[in-house]
Amino acid sequence: MHPRILAGVLAGALVAALPAAVSAQTELRLINSFDARQSATRLIVVPYVERVKQASNGKINITINGPEVVAPGAQLQPTQTGVFDLMYTTQVYHAGASSTGIAAYAIKPDPKGWRENGLMDLFDKDYQRFNLKLLALVFGEGPNTGAYQAVLKRPLGAAGDLAGLKMRGTKTYEPFILNLGGVVVQMAGGDIYSALERGVVDGAMWPVGGAIDFKWYEVAKYMTRPTFGKSSYTLTMNMDKFKALSAADRAILVEEAKKAEYLGMEAMDKQMQEDIKTMNGLGMIETKFDPKKFEETMAKYYGGVWEVSGQHPGSAAAVKEIRELAKKTGYAL
Repeated sequence: MHPRILAGVLAGALVAALPAAVSAQTELRLINSFDARQSATRLIVVPYVERVKQASNGKINITINGPEVVAPGAQLQPTQTGVFDLMYTTQVYHAGASSTGIAAYAIKPDPKGWRENGLMDLFDKDYQRFNLKLLALVFGEGPNTGAYQAVLKRPLGAAGDLAGLKMRGTKTYEPFILNLGGVVVQMAGGDIYSALERGVVDGAMWPVGGAIDFKWYEVAKYMTRPTFGKSSYTLTMNMDKFKALSAADRAILVEEAKKAEYLGMEAMDKQMQEDIKTMNGLGMIETKFDPKKFEETMAKYYGGVWEVSGQHPGSAAAVKEIRELAKKTGYAL
């Protein structure tokens, strides 16, 4: 064959192959409820995206979109409908559609055990009602660590409770705040700094690391002790998109999600310990709850979380089933 003809044939073959090469790439969009400052983004979301890309030899690329694109409380619907392929959030942000996921806050952290005893399957079943596949449920701290604290503009009074204080909170904090006499004010995490600065709230409930991530120590100099409770996050995927992927792609997303459950928990727990030291170094002062009131509150707290998790009419039956299995397997708090 003449060299020029051969070159033309090869060039044509190359062009013809290009669409196939492009179509082989899997591009996914993830909507994240937390911005780049938040520990969950740095320690869970970004590493997951990087591991998926590495495990797929660059074939699966996930683009992260944050709360500046869609507010945390409005992210469920666009993920359901496929505007976004994946969603990383915390369950309270979609409690208006389903409160089932809040039950995770009343179950002992143990990623492997959850999958082995069927708890993960029950949560996944509930998310499938919304055309979502539950890939991972990640705890923000180890089993022996309290997740939450309050940052306050002034120390607790002589009574050692939250009586009369306006506290930023969500559904998971309600049982704690209300039992200690506080008033719940719901708002997104990104609004807390200005709310504290302007006195809209007297304090804010959040995982321990938040004061560092969002620099709340600049406007709230006190942090409550003891810490309490458990925090958790979910990584879900649009079910239609999940099913449309190749078996190999699905396997990578699932396996890396499993790794995120224990790697993320370990990283978040380590970060929390470091943040406590940092907060002390920045001059934040511990203010302590009255021991008796705190003990009485915690005796009611997890029961309150279970109650909140079953409040949505569509969640009551699922939460009952989850709670029964959690009790049977010794995981219920």
